[in-house]
Amino acid sequence: QALQSAKEGDNSQLLIIDEMKQDPILYTQCLLQIIELDNSTRSLALIELKNIIKSNYESFPPDFILFLSNELVKLFHLINDSDQLRFMATPFGILYDILGTNWEDFPSVFAEDEAKLPFQIELLSELLLKLNKNADFIMGNMAAFLNIALNGLQQEDWVLRISCIKITFLLAALDPEEIEPHIALIINFIQQSPELDEEVFLSLWIEFAALIEVVEIPEEQLQIVFQSAIQSLET
Repeated sequence: QALQSAKEGDNSQLLIIDEMKQDPILYTQCLLQIIELDNSTRSLALIELKNIIKSNYESFPPDFILFLSNELVKLFHLINDSDQLRFMATPFGILYDILGTNWEDFPSVFAEDEAKLPFQIELLSELLLKLNKNADFIMGNMAAFLNIALNGLQQEDWVLRISCIKITFLLAALDPEEIEPHIALIINFIQQSPELDEEVFLSLWIEFAALIEVVEIPEEQLQIVFQSAIQSLET
């Protein structure tokens, strides 16, 4: 009720929420119930869940971490709203950082599923931030991750596309032989770049510049690509 009232602009309920946060385990359990049962406040509860886990995971006992991991997988299968799912990427990343390969159900969240793709891209990005620590898991699931990146590059959303260029760059550092279809799409984006707005143009070229540091692209292809940049500067 406090979350619902706060959502509707009743700031007096924020004090109740702050009091509940004094017991982070109990508050987390309440949030999990809200997320499962109340779609009207689910997004707000997911944001709260992400924040409470980020702030308190180091104090959670091992049995509660295990409980949380099971609950997150249940919620992952329950929720199909891609925006809501993206709020779960950080909690998943934090718990995997603790549990590692002991979290047996963790790989299942990367099964191919269009509705889950934005979440998978965000979670994979989190794992790749700790590439050295997660290298074995990433190598063991390389085919699935390459497929996620390729699917992301084929979406219309430029935020997803640029995230997947970064993912491609990081995966290429581990396995440069399997990214030819990714490179073809990325070069096509670069050739379209003069038509993009400035923010997307800059983000695209920053990620492309990082990519060509680790991926060998034929010189003639690069010449064609850089013509796009020159054209953009001229206009």
